[in-house]
Amino acid sequence: MNLVIYSDYASTLDLSAKQSGVTIPVLGGYAGLSPDWRTLGDRWQAVLAKNHVAAFDFAEFAGSVETLDDSTSSYYLWCPGRRQDFLLELVALAGDFVRSGGFPFGCTFQRPEPFAGGEFNHQLQGVEAATGPTTETRPAYSGLFRNFFATFALELNSRRVTFPGSVSFVFSRNDNDPNYARAATEQFELFAKLDSRVQGIAFEDKTNCPPLQLAGLVVHRFHQLWENEFRSTEPQRMRALQYALWGDFKEYDDFKNHVRRILGRTPDAQ
Repeated sequence: MNLVIYSDYASTLDLSAKQSGVTIPVLGGYAGLSPDWRTLGDRWQAVLAKNHVAAFDFAEFAGSVETLDDSTSSYYLWCPGRRQDFLLELVALAGDFVRSGGFPFGCTFQRPEPFAGGEFNHQLQGVEAATGPTTETRPAYSGLFRNFFATFALELNSRRVTFPGSVSFVFSRNDNDPNYARAATEQFELFAKLDSRVQGIAFEDKTNCPPLQLAGLVVHRFHQLWENEFRSTEPQRMRALQYALWGDFKEYDDFKNHVRRILGRTPDAQ
């Protein structure tokens, strides 16, 4: 029995710690058993084929609203109703996947107490103070992946306390920055030494991988939650789409408390 975690990445890193408006980097996706992933992949491809979409990329889908007249887009001239119906079909598959035993999770660079009006720049300045001046993304990626594996261990223990099988990780490729894969591999090897079940890591092109396309959908929602949590003093309201992506919560408060735990907050915090 093999538990496979497919994860995507959202946002960029500003190593100068000077760029304004930098967004918080997030890793996130879903964990599930191999047979369930195969079922999800078949159903996902069927939805894409029905809608004549070769591959789903949430960033492209969200941006297509502004390029409705682009004849090269998979969503050329799609009306709002068709866009919503298509997205909801994919979200329904995510909910079914969770109800079959999978679970979503994610993490940001670290899980600090919120800094008022804080920027990711502050965290990068902390990395530079600890490692010395650097123009490489590797230290920041290392912090991100280190927290990713630690967060996953906590989530696995809360979901599948006595899981006896093997665990492997698949990340979306980032060919533009080799430090991404290097940092992931280094932190994976450290994590694997702590848990004999952890046995594999791979990097794949999400264009050809439906599980990574699903991960891309949820990681952008995770990213939205983190942005709102760190940049706003107002309590968050979870949208119906976010609720559906988690799939296994019957009560709104249970879902909200779960999200707050993932965000590094106590359930009753406001």
